[in-house]
Amino acid sequence: FESPQVLYDFISSNFCCNKKCEAANVLDRLLQPMRPDDAYSLLQRESKDGDSLMHSIMRYCVPTLAYIVLRTVHYEQRHSLLVKRNRLDETPFHSLFSGETTQCDCNMCVSKTSNQCEMIRVCLGLVPPSYRVSTLVLFDFSGETVFHKAVHVGQVDFALKLLEEVNCQSRAELLQMTTQTNGETAIMYAVEDTNVLFCIMSLIPKHKQVDILSVQARDGNTVLHFAVAVGLNQTKCILQSCENHADRVALAHMRNNEGKSVLDVAKSYPDVDIYLRDEIRDRNVLVTVSDDITKNTHKGVPHDHGHDDSFLQAEDRWSRFSPAVDRILFGS
Repeated sequence: FESPQVLYDFISSNFCCNKKCEAANVLDRLLQPMRPDDAYSLLQRESKDGDSLMHSIMRYCVPTLAYIVLRTVHYEQRHSLLVKRNRLDETPFHSLFSGETTQCDCNMCVSKTSNQCEMIRVCLGLVPPSYRVSTLVLFDFSGETVFHKAVHVGQVDFALKLLEEVNCQSRAELLQMTTQTNGETAIMYAVEDTNVLFCIMSLIPKHKQVDILSVQARDGNTVLHFAVAVGLNQTKCILQSCENHADRVALAHMRNNEGKSVLDVAKSYPDVDIYLRDEIRDRNVLVTVSDDITKNTHKGVPHDHGHDDSFLQAEDRWSRFSPAVDRILFGS
């Protein structure tokens, strides 16, 4: 080969499953003696279809090769390699879900599913912590982040690994991200599978729980609207994760764009309706008063209850249990 660039282009264009072990050895020998800036310039090159080498590495899921590439450049440059887009507007992480699943017999090819989790550990472990979440919140051509896509295709291990590799604040940010098409969160996708939903719910930061669960899609539905329509187990999973009774009441009374609360939707599903009303029922006046409040605050006009002691008691209890209730029910 007449130059490192020609050799690099050859590796990129001929990179496939049964050649990736050879590619790893050759690329390691090519990049090791290079200065980080020179290696970075080389790794920015694109193949004929617009992919960088990191796209190919992700597509064929080779964590060992990802480590070889990322360790040769400066700490800050690793982030740039992981957010570089191809002609389909995909980042390398998005390519994890569009690649070959064929494996050879080498020790680099255990299984694609397990390698995806290892790929996350390797790549995010080599990226500065402050850059990790910004690597994961980018949208592809379908308007989904890599976290949405992982949940959408049922890769629960991969989705959980993403959440585990970031701090609580970044985890909450990922869970609140909505798609660019229908405005749904990844938890709304997870409602279809009880096991996936349970695993994700267990990793929600407690101090952000109500904020995450009260996110509304384009049609105004929350994840609890979706859960009620899917089944009883999903509804239980969400409500039982809320430690505060007041939070359950607030979520059950949120309304979609048609003005229907979760309780209204549940009327079409008798078993869910019975469970939901029993779960949020106060032994005194909470349900009755909160019904009255949501009716009168639906259009942003608070109702004057005068000296109704039951209302004052309920309002005091909501505020004491969870500050988030004021934002949901009272709009403050």
